[in-house]
Amino acid sequence: MNHCHRRILAATAGNAAIVLGEAAAGHFSASLGLSADAAHNLADQTGLMLLCLAFAGSAPRSLRLQRVANLLNAGGLLLLSAFIAWQALARLRAPGAVAAEVSLIGGLLAAAGNWGVAALLSVPARGNAAVRLAWLHNRGDAVASLATAASGALVLLTGASVFDALLALLLAAWLAVSVVRELLHSHAELLAPQPLRCEHGKRG
Repeated sequence: MNHCHRRILAATAGNAAIVLGEAAAGHFSASLGLSADAAHNLADQTGLMLLCLAFAGSAPRSLRLQRVANLLNAGGLLLLSAFIAWQALARLRAPGAVAAEVSLIGGLLAAAGNWGVAALLSVPARGNAAVRLAWLHNRGDAVASLATAASGALVLLTGASVFDALLALLLAAWLAVSVVRELLHSHAELLAPQPLRCEHGKRG
């Protein structure tokens, strides 16, 4: 196992910890924004696990698994964004109590975790489009988690739990737009992935 493979494996383990932590915090706090962020990271986790399997096997199997990871990641995120939007609209019609302190702290911790995962993927991302997409996703996840923390802060300041549902709705729209943009700009790389080239130590 080379340096890049180890970094992808570490990123997968780190992302799994984020998913578990956010899911637990979202359930405890009744925060739709936090739960939506956890579900988004769960979709990323599937792609990362497939990448781990892809780069541990032979070249033909690696390319097939990368292609499956790309398609599942894109399709799953589109379905997930529709589900989150549906849940957010239902919450807007009937707002509920939210433990905003948990949402604020959970969002900040998740943002730090997502940035750490992106840092782990930064080196292997230089030599492979599939990993680069995962790296971009985790950088975006860090921003989404900060938005979750911001919604928790707004609920704390105003007492209006509607901000949690609004954040979830914005997250759903952002997910859909980001996936469509990636499909339009990177469809050739997604459908015809390349072997992983580890460029540890190189600048780029």
